[in-house]
Amino acid sequence: MKTILRIIIILISIFPLYACTASKTMTSTPPMPVITGTNPATATIIPSETPQPSLTFTPTSLPTATHQPAPRLEIPAATICRKMPSENGLYAHGISKGAQLELLGKDVTENWFLVVNPGSSGGKTCWIASRNVVIIGDLADVPYASAIQ
Repeated sequence: MKTILRIIIILISIFPLYACTASKTMTSTPPMPVITGTNPATATIIPSETPQPSLTFTPTSLPTATHQPAPRLEIPAATICRKMPSENGLYAHGISKGAQLELLGKDVTENWFLVVNPGSSGGKTCWIASRNVVIIGDLADVPYASAIQ
């Protein structure tokens, strides 16, 4: 009987130790899985064997503006160049038939054109009536001029 009593005492003394160990095992969290591999922040990019297309600049020519000559006036018959754009304007100079004059300006009615006075050595200007000239070129680019010169 002493042997049984010893066994019971041993079992009673071991049982609390077993209970503590078993309860810890049942209530503890499962271990975290271990992930193997490389850290993506330190990953090395291996270049591919395929060459990448390179950017090349191909210059293209810009369209060039066609130079149009400045409009000018041709005198089909002898006429008068006046100091102001009016039939009542003072006589500045007579212009011979066939003369070609550079057109400097026009009045708002486009009935009179401002030209360099061909009889002036200092580049003074005078006005010619539109009915007395042939216009060579486009009047759209000719600026409006003041009658006071």
